[in-house]
Amino acid sequence: DHQTFPLFFDTSAMLLTFVLLGKFLESIAKSRTTDAISKLLSLSPNRATLLGRYSTATNSVEESKELEGEGECEDFPSVLLEVDDVIRVVPGARFPVDGIVLEGHSAADESMPT
Repeated sequence: DHQTFPLFFDTSAMLLTFVLLGKFLESIAKSRTTDAISKLLSLSPNRATLLGRYSTATNSVEESKELEGEGECEDFPSVLLEVDDVIRVVPGARFPVDGIVLEGHSAADESMPT
């Protein structure tokens, strides 16, 4: 007598299906996350008005070497801003970077950063 055992091909098929479904759902989630981050980054302004650099030694703003005359400002790409750069943000404008207010006062819509 030859005894046969049942074969369970459905188990391997279901396992393969679940793994492929998981990878598919993961790729959808990654693409949506990438799109959301791209849209968030596009909200930040591309340029900033550079006034100079903040000096902790003198506790004042030193005019940039790139700026020639007194009181001049330079329209600068926001990706090139560095720590201690001083920029001007006019009322109603978007903030290109995080920072502190050195002088003046105004209202800001903080809903975009949060």
